[in-house]
Amino acid sequence: MKIPTGVRDNASNMSCATHIAHITDVSCIAHTLVIRDALFTQSSVETLVKKARKLVSHFKHSEQLCRKLKEYQKTCNLPVHKLLQDAETR
Repeated sequence: MKIPTGVRDNASNMSCATHIAHITDVSCIAHTLVIRDALFTQSSVETLVKKARKLVSHFKHSEQLCRKLKEYQKTCNLPVHKLLQDAETR
């Protein structure tokens, strides 16, 4: 018995497409590992990511800061977005 399976990168649009098409899919670990390893060999990238994680973490632990961010976005006529912490698979 053959089960057709699609191999995809970890992008959410690819995951959504395979789900809509009812295709059994597997995310490609090589994409995740190669990209992460290539990025983090650069010390400047690693430093920037650490600073961004710390900043997002600070906002996540303060309801007051999140509220202020939302107010500033509205004041500047920007779309209201929440800060997202990065994930290893992205």
